[in-house]
Amino acid sequence: MKLPPGNWFAPPGSDRSGSGGNEAVGAFGGKGPSKKRVQRICRAISDETVRDTVRLDPKAMVEKLNRMLTGWPNYFCLGSVSKAYSAVDMHARRRLRRWLCDKHKEPRPAYKRFPEASLHSVYGLVQLPHRTANLPWAKP
Repeated sequence: MKLPPGNWFAPPGSDRSGSGGNEAVGAFGGKGPSKKRVQRICRAISDETVRDTVRLDPKAMVEKLNRMLTGWPNYFCLGSVSKAYSAVDMHARRRLRRWLCDKHKEPRPAYKRFPEASLHSVYGLVQLPHRTANLPWAKP
């Protein structure tokens, strides 16, 4: 049996789980979501907030986004997730603001008409928690 070139015997402490070292691994440890997973949820948020959906009620749109924003972090809640959560949170706010501008025919980006605080308080958009590495469940 001929093996392909490469290091088949991993040194102690290295990650050879096959996940690439970026996915959440197991129930008690993990490294957080990979860049592809963050891009995938951002793409899904963008797909939900396309211009064709401006006929929807803002409440219905925020409910859709909230389901996505609460389900995704429940899966990726271990490891170092702060940067990923911040990226997804910022993308969701930007897309909702853009969607609201399209709906109300406002010029973009309309930060004054739809400030960040109003996206959360008036429209009810969920804000992802900012977890730090010193919390017991966030340690790899």
